[in-house]
This record gives sequence, C-alpha cells and structure tokens, in this order.
Amino acid sequence: MAGFKILFLIILLTPKCFGKFTCISNEGKATLHYISAEKKDYELVDFQFDNFGFVPSIMNCSSFVEQIKYNFSIQENLSDKNLHQVLTFNESFAARLQGPTREECYKLCQKSLGCKLKFPFNIFTIGERQDFNKLFKQHFSQCLERNRLAFQSMVPSSFESILTPIEVFDNADRKITDEFFKLYDSAKWDKIYLSSMTMSADFLKKLFLRAGNSKTEIHILFSFTLQSLLKEFPDYFFQYPSNIKIHPIFIDPGSDSAYHVKGALFLGRESKFLFFTANFRKYDDEVLSDLAMIAYVKKTQDLENHFLNQIKTNCQSKKYFNCTLLIRFETNSPAQDLFNRIAISSCANQNETKSNPIAFNARNTDIKTYIHDQIKLAKTSVDIQTHQFNDPDLVTILDKLRSKGIQIRLIVGLNKSKRLINRPYIQYNDSHINYHSKFIIVDKTKLLWMTGNLTKSSYLNPWETLFILNEKSLLEAFSNKMNSTYSILTKH
Repeated sequence: MAGFKILFLIILLTPKCFGKFTCISNEGKATLHYISAEKKDYELVDFQFDNFGFVPSIMNCSSFVEQIKYNFSIQENLSDKNLHQVLTFNESFAARLQGPTREECYKLCQKSLGCKLKFPFNIFTIGERQDFNKLFKQHFSQCLERNRLAFQSMVPSSFESILTPIEVFDNADRKITDEFFKLYDSAKWDKIYLSSMTMSADFLKKLFLRAGNSKTEIHILFSFTLQSLLKEFPDYFFQYPSNIKIHPIFIDPGSDSAYHVKGALFLGRESKFLFFTANFRKYDDEVLSDLAMIAYVKKTQDLENHFLNQIKTNCQSKKYFNCTLLIRFETNSPAQDLFNRIAISSCANQNETKSNPIAFNARNTDIKTYIHDQIKLAKTSVDIQTHQFNDPDLVTILDKLRSKGIQIRLIVGLNKSKRLINRPYIQYNDSHINYHSKFIIVDKTKLLWMTGNLTKSSYLNPWETLFILNEKSLLEAFSNKMNSTYSILTKH
C-alpha cells in the first residue's frame, strides 16, 4: 500500500512533459507541427485543404496514410496500429465488385472514408493526454482558419464578365441532350468541350455519328469510375472518330466524391456555353426538372481553361490510373489496354493555363463557409433549391434569419427523400417530378448556381462548380421557377 502511495505521488508531481503545437506557414499553406519537450519538430499532418470536413482526430485516410509512409518526419512513431479505419474500401465496394484480381487490387489501393488518429505518444498520464488533445484541437483550428483566409484571396473572376445575356430553359420542357445537338448542328464549330458526370451510350453514339462527318475537335470529359458501371461500357469507346479526344477523369477509387463538372462549350465565330446540373442521358422514363442555361461567350479563353484545368488536375493524379483500371477490368484485358492508351493520350502535352478561375470549388474556396456567409447577409429573403440536403448547420442559420422576419423557403428535390430535418419552410418533394436544380437566391439580387448539393460530400468535392450570377433576367427566371415549384409542393 505504501508503494502504491509513493507511485501515486510520483505521477502527481511529475511535470507535464509534452511540448507544444504550432501552426507553420510555408508557401501560403499552413501545417500543424508538434514541438516536443526535447525541441524536436514533428509535422503531424500535412493537411490537404481541399477537404474542409476535417475535425480533430478524424483524418482523410487516403492522403493521411500515404503521407505517413512518404512525407512524415514522425513516421517512425506512426504506423497503421495508430489508425482506426471507420469504413474500409473493401466494405464500401464489396457489393459492387468481386473476384480474386480485385481482392489483390483492394490491398494495393485500399482507402477509407475516414479514420481516427490515435496519438502514438505514450509519455502522458490520462489527464495530460486530455490537455494534449485540447491543444491539438485549438491549434488545428488555427491552421484551418489560416488556410481559409488564404483561400479568400483566390476569389474567381466574375462569371458574367465572360458571358452575354443568358437564355434559361427547363429540362422538363426542352431536354438538355436535344439542346446540345441543336447547338451542334447550328454552326461549324472549331472546338467543343463536353463535360458530364456520366453520359448515356445512346447520346455518345449520336455524337460519334455526327463527329465522323466533321472536322470539329471534340473533347469529352466524364467520371470514369461511374461511367464504367454502365452496362454497355466500354463497347462504344472501341471505335470513335479521330477528331474526338476522350478524357476519363480517374478519381481516387476510395473517394466518396465524384467528377461532377457539367457543361458544353462551343468555340467558333460566336462561341456559346450550355450549362446545367443534369447529365447527358435520356430522360424518357422520368420527368426531370433542371434549369439549364445557354449563353454567348465573350472571353473564350477563360471558359476553355475551365475545362483544361479539369484535365490537367486529373493528370496530376496519374497514380490512380492503374489502380482504377485494375478494379474495373481484368489484367491485360482489351478494355484495360484501351483506357490505358486513352489516359496517356489525354495527359500528353498539357499546357499551362494562367487565367483566373471562373468558378468556386473546393480547391480554391471553403465552399460551405462561403455559402453560409452569403446566406447570412440576407435582409429580406432566402430561396434555396437542392436535390439532396444534409446540412444541419445551415438549418441553424436559416432558423435565426427566420426569427428576424426574413422569408425562408427550401426545396429538397429528390423524390422520396428522407425527411431528416423538419421545418415549416422546408418542402420535401414527393411528386412524380424529379427536381434536380441546385441554386440559392439571396434577397432576389444574388444567385448562387452550383452543380453540387447542399451536402457534406458536395462541399468537399473539388470536382464541382459554383457560379455567382446577378443578371436581372436570370434572377427573375429562377425566382419564378422557385415560386412555381414551391406552390406545387405545398399543395401536393
């Protein structure tokens, strides 16, 4: 018993021996360091700040584990034993993909949607460990804020400065695919950029047929991960005209984001831009409402760079090419060889693009904070339509605005969506129409148009687009659509 008391006093009187945290900036990027009691500098996390979903002790495994192996001065103290995977890549994809080849690839490319970091230091008592975690959280927040402020200086140029008046139409009345081919047939274009998450085989076959009779250079961007799940894939890519350039976007196979950039740019004597939030596919089996726009383009280089930057960014992730190919195809299959050639061709001779970005995305902006800050500025009204919704922080903001007498309306357009959040101003769609648009109107003077939903995954997805539009005709068109849809849903 006496020995126990002596041991207890030693623990009680032992001075706290951990060091301190500090946020160090290098080339505009802040990283969190731990300076030990022995004055050793350990860079704990080389943060990937295109992901603002970080909370203390939850890390993005796909980047974090990788950097432990290659970049960390503290790697001798960190190992897989210190990481608890929340959801493994195997568990995420087991229902979709099976087979011995894929099992081996899972081991090669294993990712998870998140992991908890268990600090490897074993020199602390329980009380000291709590202080350690508290300091980590405090300095983590400082790093996050420093990087967020750095993003504020990277504001994209005005989108309307590159466009002339815009025509608005609803996909429920005029299908996006039909409008695309009308534009295609209306002139002899020098070059066309076409981007969508997925494209139906029927749409691509029609495009290939037309392209074979023209000299127009056509660039097609799509999510390889999702496109390759289509039943007909990749049959329609084995033969296509030589003037077509294919750019499969190879997302990290363990990522919970997807390539979601939408639009079609027609370059010629009078360049035009078609942009929307739906995909290039048939909608004969459903009524899909999506407000799309067609505009004449004044500054073609800025918009072309918008698409070129998607290709360039994709090509910086070449390490995922083989991994994705192995998951989708058997080794040395004709399809794997085909897309290996396509990927190499896509990334060849990529030129530097130096114009300012025209759109907000998770690479240049803290999207969630930006949207929330814009809504907080409201003086009279906020109208929101989104296809999916799971942002309780935004609900808190809207509740406060509503308590001040500001009119709030929010439409969740996904059919049979879960009513996770109940508020009198939220209308969940249960009609036969699939409302797919994503936009926010603040005080009827500012329009935020985006390809992403108001969800955590969309906020963090670098493959999304957000434009700020203030043109009166656009505000009127979107406000009228909001009034119409809200009225339909409240009576339904």
